Amino acid sequence: MAKSDFDLDEQEYDVVLDEPKSKKKTKNSKKSSKTSSAADKAILDNLNSGNASNNASAELGDFSNNVVYDDEKTSIFDGLSSANLRTIIVMSGLLLVIFVAIFVIALSIVKAGNAYEAETIIPDIVYMGETSNIYVATKYTGNGKPKKNISETENEFESSDANTLYVLNDSVKGPAVLNTIIPVQEGRAKISIISKLDGKTIGKEEKEVVVCPAFDASMVHLKNISVVKGSKYNLEIDFGEKECVKGITYSSSDQNIATVSDDGVVEGIAVGNTVLTIRRGTKSASVTVNVTDSSVSLQSFNVAPLELRLSIGEKYRLKTDYSPITATNFVVNYYSYNSDIVSVSKGGLITALSVGTTTIKVSNTGLMGSTEIKVVVSDEASSDFATDMVLDRSEVKLVQGQSQKIDVTFTPNTISKDIVKWNSSNEEIATVTPSGVIYAKGVGNAVVTASTDNGISRDIAVNVIKIKSPTIVTSDGIKSDNWHTKPFVISFLGSDSGTVYYYGDSVTNMKNVGDKLTISASENKTYYVKACTRVCQEVCTPKKNAKDDDKDCKTVCSEEPSVCSDSVMYVSKLDNVKPSITTVVGIDEISSKTDTVQIAITDNASLVNRWCVTDRNSYGRCKWKAIEPSSNPVLEYAISKNGTYYAFARDVAGNISDGYEFKITNIG
Repeated sequence: MAKSDFDLDEQEYDVVLDEPKSKKKTKNSKKSSKTSSAADKAILDNLNSGNASNNASAELGDFSNNVVYDDEKTSIFDGLSSANLRTIIVMSGLLLVIFVAIFVIALSIVKAGNAYEAETIIPDIVYMGETSNIYVATKYTGNGKPKKNISETENEFESSDANTLYVLNDSVKGPAVLNTIIPVQEGRAKISIISKLDGKTIGKEEKEVVVCPAFDASMVHLKNISVVKGSKYNLEIDFGEKECVKGITYSSSDQNIATVSDDGVVEGIAVGNTVLTIRRGTKSASVTVNVTDSSVSLQSFNVAPLELRLSIGEKYRLKTDYSPITATNFVVNYYSYNSDIVSVSKGGLITALSVGTTTIKVSNTGLMGSTEIKVVVSDEASSDFATDMVLDRSEVKLVQGQSQKIDVTFTPNTISKDIVKWNSSNEEIATVTPSGVIYAKGVGNAVVTASTDNGISRDIAVNVIKIKSPTIVTSDGIKSDNWHTKPFVISFLGSDSGTVYYYGDSVTNMKNVGDKLTISASENKTYYVKACTRVCQEVCTPKKNAKDDDKDCKTVCSEEPSVCSDSVMYVSKLDNVKPSITTVVGIDEISSKTDTVQIAITDNASLVNRWCVTDRNSYGRCKWKAIEPSSNPVLEYAISKNGTYYAFARDVAGNISDGYEFKITNIG
């Protein structure tokens, strides 16, 4: 390749002259080369003769593409025609696409042999006394044959606050594993899970879990309340964290005596007694309500304990007692003198926030004066030795899967609970957390021991059994809490052998024993049922003249029940009033292919939830259609054939209306 400099219109240009690079040329390329050489020669002749300005443009003609404005720098594309340049660019792009495609395919092949994921399920909310499970499953997501064995997956678990939520196992190996989390105190803590396979992390999850209070009588700081007829009383139940109010319902066993709103405000309607039930799923707590004609004065009021020692973050719910239980409309108030050290809620839940000592004042609107509770908050255990240690119970009977926190009291009472060391004699039966929460792991007996470094030791006998909540079945097949048309029998089914069933008209009055309950026609009340299990074991004795191990065996159960299920509420409401179809309208006189009529139904006693239309005056031929229960529904029915029809309605109690006759004559 040759280069020549020349001046054109006072600018400096480089003229690039193509030279042949290969002996193998097409006809077109040879022709192009000759033409190019002739043009180059003409330009050079003109330059030498001093006529560059006038003749260069004329002689350049169609070869201007060979001029490079590059300040005397040689282009990397020197010697290439525009056609060849475009070809190279296209080929380069094609090669790049092929390279990327090969890279993606190779990457997918690598992924196909090494694609693993760990899926986790962590509960949003857990409740004191109830344990929950974390589930982790490893799966292979590739397309080819897996290179690793997912059964070797190591799953590591951690709680951000073991004093609030305790993880039973730090690590569990396997492709699909369950781990138990045990609530220690109300609050919230984060559960972290890291899953590793062959040393590489294949899954990582962190989730905040809320710990709510136990759903039982301890949640309600007043077991009985009295309300003057026509006045209101706010229960002010503290459910702990804001998420804990989800799914909470209130009901009154007799709304003619007292009603209760969705947020727990009681209103006295008439003089008498009723039971308020606070429910979450199958769990419930109750408050007895006494409605009076006039106010009854409060005579005494007590709060326990009078002194508390807590660690930072620890919570404690105060307990109250008062007399007489018929005292009306008084309100309990709690106040912390230093809310930076401890806070206290409207329901009496104390939370230790920082190191220090302060006082909680408890007062009420029914008595002059107040009670003060000293609270000491520390961040570490006291160095002083305890002289005595008392546990709040010496034996625990739990259903498998439940948990129970043990409270400790020291002498002197300034000793921190952190000094206690907990141990279980059989961790296959019961385990215990560092904070003293016993978890019922397997059926059987174990001993949990609380001890201190200076030799004080206390034992707790733990008995773990299995029990299932009772299943209630009625003789007419209608579920609990619905209307009925006749006397019926509640049968208690679904528990293990050795179970005793108790029932009564309140949660605290289930003294009747039996496996069924007959409701008479005159009753309209609420019943409560629970199942209590007895400890049973198989006792075998050798048969007379028996060979080998031939024995007579029988099941022997203890006389006293040990653990009871949650109570189940059953509302008995009798209804013998038939619903009635008041009218059928919209029957057209003009001929049409289809006539849509409207059926108006009324039921003054309960609610209509079934209806049908048939061509016979008999509901035995009905194909019942379900509707949302309503006292006065209006329904539409499309008819495409002339004839006489009958409409029927059925209410939630099972009462069926008389047939309502109407005729269609306009179909044609």
